[in-house]
This record gives sequence, C-alpha cells and structure tokens, in this order.
Amino acid sequence: MARRQLLVILAAASLAGCGTVVTLTAHDGGPGGVGNSPGARGGRGALNIDLDGKRYVGEWLVSADGGFTGFDKRETGRLAKATGMITEGVASNGDGRAYADAQDGSTLRCSFRFNAVTSVAQGRCQRNDGHVYDLTMKR
Repeated sequence: MARRQLLVILAAASLAGCGTVVTLTAHDGGPGGVGNSPGARGGRGALNIDLDGKRYVGEWLVSADGGFTGFDKRETGRLAKATGMITEGVASNGDGRAYADAQDGSTLRCSFRFNAVTSVAQGRCQRNDGHVYDLTMKR
C-alpha cells in the first residue's frame, strides 16, 4: 500500500513540472484563464493563474484513491506457478483541490480528478464572485 501511495505522489509531482499548463474555460462564454504549476513537494504543487486581468497564486493538493492500473508480466518461480502471472501496478487516480488568491482579495477554489498515468487533471473552479470555469492541467 505504501508503494502505491508513493507512486501516485510521484506521478502527481510530475503534474507540477515546468511544462504543466493550466487552462480555465469560462462556463458563461466569457474570458478564460491560463497558468502553470512550477513545482511540487510530494502530492502538492504551486499554482499560478492569470484570469480576468488578475494573477491568482496558490497551491494544489492530490490525495490517492488507492486503485491501480496493472501491468501483467510472466514470471518464473513459486508465485508464478501458483497464479500464472504477477500484476504490478501504480495508483492511477486521485481527488485534488486547489486554492489561489489575487492581491485584491479575490479567491479561486478548484476541485479536480487527477490521472497519474496520463498526468492530466480535469475539474471545476469557482471564483468568489460566482464565475465558474472548467479546469484542465496537463503536462
């Protein structure tokens, strides 16, 4: 179990690499936003988003589900003789939350679903004034 959690944390950390692009698409057809996630510490990372003339700065956090994507491989040995194969896997999904604020006190709260295999997060954000956005973070 600890190995799976470590793997999802490492995969989530890849989401926060230098090449991670954050995109917000407005539900009402208004202007969207763009940003990045320049670094990570475990299953969390920094977040910078330019939206509607303001810079929102904050952090995101992912917690692992504990599920996994398996990779079957043939093995020799006692275990393989009993089962025929061994499946190794990594945790592949997790729920994430993000919070960022602008200098004028505006806030942006997001919740998203993270896939460690594809390093993509998709979800929704809402500003404190009620505007809603679709969120995509991808490497």
